[in-house]
Amino acid sequence: MKIVYLNGSPKEKASMSANILSAMERRLTGAESIRIDGSEARIPFCDALVMAFPLYVDGIPSHLLRLLEALEHASHRSVNQAARPAKLYFIINCGFMEPENAEIAIDMIGLWRQKSGLSPGQAVVFGGGSMRPSLKIGLGPSRNYKRALDALAENIKNRSAGAPILTSVNVSRFLYIKAAHRGFRAAAGKRGLKIDDLYGRL
Repeated sequence: MKIVYLNGSPKEKASMSANILSAMERRLTGAESIRIDGSEARIPFCDALVMAFPLYVDGIPSHLLRLLEALEHASHRSVNQAARPAKLYFIINCGFMEPENAEIAIDMIGLWRQKSGLSPGQAVVFGGGSMRPSLKIGLGPSRNYKRALDALAENIKNRSAGAPILTSVNVSRFLYIKAAHRGFRAAAGKRGLKIDDLYGRL
């Protein structure tokens, strides 16, 4: 089995999307793995395309959208060389705790899949996915993530399709928001900003 992994994060390293794909690759040992990025002009021949990306304003990041548009024109010639088209599986990293915010992005990827000639696989959405990318999936607040990835991996192995899995972190909304505020303040401090600067208006 040949699996192509596409990281749709704009971050070059230390991204949650990269962490997710690494977790998927560990679950799919024995398969041939191919990693592609924004420099690719086509999707290599494969049995499954596994993609992970962050949710931006309820949609797809602009750089990933441009890449998908470019890949769409070449995908019929490369992906569909096999008797059966490659299946598309994707994981969306949603910063909000409510994974339902990604429903528009799921529809967008679904339309792209149809135009690209790929077969339907499954979507997984991680609510609260803005946690540290170094988080080990499966421990503490990310136990739900582990269960979702385990189910997705089984479908990939069997080349099965499934309904979207919408899940979130195992923490209360109060604690998640409190941790987010702490993270924003720390990031602002590293950039020489004060707390009041976070609430400024243009």
